[in-house]
Amino acid sequence: MFDLNGATKLDHQKVYEQAEYPEEVIQSVAVVTSVFSKPPLSEEWSVNGEVVGPLLRIPEVTNSLIKLLYTNGTQSDISEGRWTERWEIDRQHILNTIDAFLEYEAIEGYIQAKWILPEEMREISALRESLAASNEQNVVIRTEYPTKKLLDAYLREMDNPHSLVMLGGIQRGSPNVIFQRLGKSKDVNIALPLAVARIRAIEYESTSGVNQQLADELSHYLEPNELQKVLGQAALEDNASTIYLAEIGKVESGQAMDEITLKAGIEYFTQIVGGERDKLPKQMVYFTLHGTLVAEKGLATVANYTARKTVGKGINYTEEKIIPSFKGIPMVFGVLKLNLT
Repeated sequence: MFDLNGATKLDHQKVYEQAEYPEEVIQSVAVVTSVFSKPPLSEEWSVNGEVVGPLLRIPEVTNSLIKLLYTNGTQSDISEGRWTERWEIDRQHILNTIDAFLEYEAIEGYIQAKWILPEEMREISALRESLAASNEQNVVIRTEYPTKKLLDAYLREMDNPHSLVMLGGIQRGSPNVIFQRLGKSKDVNIALPLAVARIRAIEYESTSGVNQQLADELSHYLEPNELQKVLGQAALEDNASTIYLAEIGKVESGQAMDEITLKAGIEYFTQIVGGERDKLPKQMVYFTLHGTLVAEKGLATVANYTARKTVGKGINYTEEKIIPSFKGIPMVFGVLKLNLT
């Protein structure tokens, strides 16, 4: 049986010592942070005790903020209610970041799309006034989901040829929306990131079993008893080839970004599975909100269609959905298992 205490310890495991995160990794995490900072998940940050979810809603600004923390901030891990990290950074740096947010050239599009609300703009303006009037040299920032865990996850998946990270956004020097798979040798041609997908091949990069690695992925969202119950009900084979559909999200900024789930699925089956039956994952797992494409349509339809297109006939994934909750919000934990004929 997997060790829930071990999963908690893995949250702060240093996957890459003294890692210098590539720009595309920070871009990906900026999109995830922006998407998940919005209700209903509301994975927010605080600045001197003031919750600042809206400050994270523009990936370009969040990208700069994350780089600023890792370049000029001082970090200490904490376990303080909802917060997982504590940073100290020069007050002027945060004032500059808030100014970049308030003066962002395309912010009206975010407001019109209701990605950012007018009252939230006023809250951030009030915070700026408060910080400007302060005599303190440093500002304390707390994050709800550990930034290091996300950055390490995206770096790990980029390095793993069996995993997949896709970034979608506005192409450099063009108004076009493009989607790119990230990897060590790939040049990224996205100027403004707006969508991201991470698919983790969880059995390739660790000696621990499937359930242990899933416990690490889900321990932030599910209480230990519920996590134990969900994984017990899922009855996953602990040593079978398994992929985990982690974050798949898009920013509502007026661009048509609904393709990211399908793009990631097609990329996975064509480029990673590549028509080879022995490369098909025996199990697929996802954890998502109600209302997403995967939750509402199911993943089996997409998986079966794509697998048959790339591998051939005689392939069928069966799907089961379990409904746990996070912060009182019903979630969908889906399990697909492969049948070959």
